[in-house]
Amino acid sequence: MIMGILHPDEGSVSLFGASPDESRRTRVGYLPEERGVYRKMKCLDLLVFLAEIRGVSRAEGRRRGLEWLERLGLPEWADKKVEDLSKGMQQKIQFIGTVLHEP
Repeated sequence: MIMGILHPDEGSVSLFGASPDESRRTRVGYLPEERGVYRKMKCLDLLVFLAEIRGVSRAEGRRRGLEWLERLGLPEWADKKVEDLSKGMQQKIQFIGTVLHEP
């Protein structure tokens, strides 16, 4: 049950040299090639949502999201819808969502 989605029916998996418990799974960020973004959401709202599903509080997710948007030179996109961004800009938002929980 590496990411907590599927349970193994045989065999075993180790993550960082031990059982893939919650503390180890939180150290993993996943960034698929295909963009996994909700295009109708505003960028900051999406980032907060992605942080929350990884166990980060809403307030902390907002703080981290704003910090990362600033860090990548995108603060003006916080209240814009994801669909208004180019493919490359959407990938930047997706990257931020991947690292917000500080894997």
